[in-house]
Amino acid sequence: MGRAAGARLAGHPAVGRTVTRPTDQPRMSVVVVDHPDQLESHVPAWDALARAAVEPNVFQEAWMLLPAWRAFGGRLPLRAVLIYGPVQARPDATPELCGLFLLERTSSLFGLPVPVVRIWAHLHSFLGTPLVRAGAEAGCLDALFEWLAHDAAGAPLFELTDYGSDGLFEQHLTACLTRRGLSTYVARSYSRAVLHRGADAESVLAHAMSSGNRKELRRQRRRLEETGRLEVRALDEHADLTTWLGQFLDLERAGWKGEEGSALGSDPVQRDYFERIARAAHERGRLMLLGLFLDGRPIAMKCNFLAPPAAFSFKIGFDEQLARFSPGVQLELENVAAAQANVDLAWMDSCAGEGHFMIERIWSGRRRISTTLIATGRAPGGFVVRCLPLLRGLYRTVRLVPRRLHAR
Repeated sequence: MGRAAGARLAGHPAVGRTVTRPTDQPRMSVVVVDHPDQLESHVPAWDALARAAVEPNVFQEAWMLLPAWRAFGGRLPLRAVLIYGPVQARPDATPELCGLFLLERTSSLFGLPVPVVRIWAHLHSFLGTPLVRAGAEAGCLDALFEWLAHDAAGAPLFELTDYGSDGLFEQHLTACLTRRGLSTYVARSYSRAVLHRGADAESVLAHAMSSGNRKELRRQRRRLEETGRLEVRALDEHADLTTWLGQFLDLERAGWKGEEGSALGSDPVQRDYFERIARAAHERGRLMLLGLFLDGRPIAMKCNFLAPPAAFSFKIGFDEQLARFSPGVQLELENVAAAQANVDLAWMDSCAGEGHFMIERIWSGRRRISTTLIATGRAPGGFVVRCLPLLRGLYRTVRLVPRRLHAR
């Protein structure tokens, strides 16, 4: 367990070490934790932060991120930075958790020996937007960058990895960086599908798809129904979760993911991680499992995680032997209907890559996802950021030379 260094701020757990109290935000306290066990005492405050975050993100919540650290981050140089302070409306109140950032330190950038601290992204994390308390954004982000600028084990660059760059968090981040005069470089940016609430499922699908596509899917549905008894099922309080999870894992592993070894069920560590987070989500009423069943056998299943007013698609599996009926697409149509029927949801993030062949023909909305490098105020961060367009081009050229020589 870590040892405390310096005076502690009353009102938050004692596990971790308080390392700085920024002068421009005297009521903020930064606590650094270097082992997942040390985060356990912070979980109640972490849960409260997730409920009050300026933007929801299930992948940064305790029940999903803590198991990921234990499963995939054991040998990585990870540290969690927790920022405590008073909420804006109650300046004299007990300090609350205003931000949490799980960071990884790397020693190079584009092949150059330039250290980088980045938001940690594991294999099953599809959104890196950190949890920041609404109403405390300015103080929280200022405290974070003050810590990044002075931490003894810090780095000249900070990377925000795959975060939502067209929402409220981006606005507060931009304001903070402008105040502090920090340079930035967008290393990657793309749009991915998002589903927004509409009048009803039919109108949402009509807006996204042509009448010809919808007609063809209805024809495939009728042909599928001719082969047996077709049912749409959703996990509810009466269903056996163990059975549902087993069916989902088996179905995903039976297809191309299983052949490539990338299915959740192909690796005991990944399987255990999925089962842990699914059970944790189910206990909190945050798990959404849908299935398309033919004669009682699942032919397509989809897993979503809920963080009202948002939801996040996680994985989908379908029987590839029935591909001529498009069972995955048929289930996705049911997913749209289920999302529209849930009055607590305003939008659903597809968590899919840009240009996804199935999702983008059904979901018409888009959101911007970016990876941005930010100078922390330490040398030579600002210089490197200004040179990054050139450095990146040189890095690509150097990497291509051996390939071209090999091709010749």
